[in-house]
Amino acid sequence: MIGSTAISLVNSAIEGFARAAALEMPRHIRINVVSPNWVVDTLKAFNMDPSIGTPVEAVVRAYVQVLETAMNGEVLDAI
Repeated sequence: MIGSTAISLVNSAIEGFARAAALEMPRHIRINVVSPNWVVDTLKAFNMDPSIGTPVEAVVRAYVQVLETAMNGEVLDAI
C-alpha cells in the first residue's frame, strides 16, 4: 500500500514515545496505545475491502481494557 512506510514510521514513534513517557510520568498518570489495524468502517469509507479490517467493536474493547486496568506503557493491538 502506498504510504505504508510513513504510516509504519509514525506508528513506531508513537509506540516508543508512549513506552518511554510512561516511565517518566508520575505514578498516577498512565500512558498506553491502542493500535488497531485498518478499521472496517474506515475501509468502507475509502471503498476498500472491509474483510481485512478490524471491527470497531474490537477497538472499543481495547480502549475499555486500557481504562479499566492498571496497565502502563503498553501497546494493545486491537484485533
